[in-house]
Amino acid sequence: MELIREGGELIDVRTVPYRDKEGIIEGARHIEKIDILDALRPFRNGEKLFVIFCSRDDASAAIVRVLRSAGIERVLDVAGGFHALAQAGARVSPLTR
Repeated sequence: MELIREGGELIDVRTVPYRDKEGIIEGARHIEKIDILDALRPFRNGEKLFVIFCSRDDASAAIVRVLRSAGIERVLDVAGGFHALAQAGARVSPLTR
């Protein structure tokens, strides 16, 4: 949570069914896994920090590896995913469409 307060952008890569079931973290930007490289490519070698999360750890950790290999180095994944963020006090809201 500290990284977010310091200007990191929280990126939710969960699919819509998970977001429907679990809710969303307020302030997080949703990017589909298939689109994330194109969405963040303009930030190669940039100053901006991206904090990626999924429902658990596996998808976000894999995405971080792909982004780093593409030159987007200021990326981290959230250990424990959505549930860790919620337990740490992130505000959770229902998904609205």
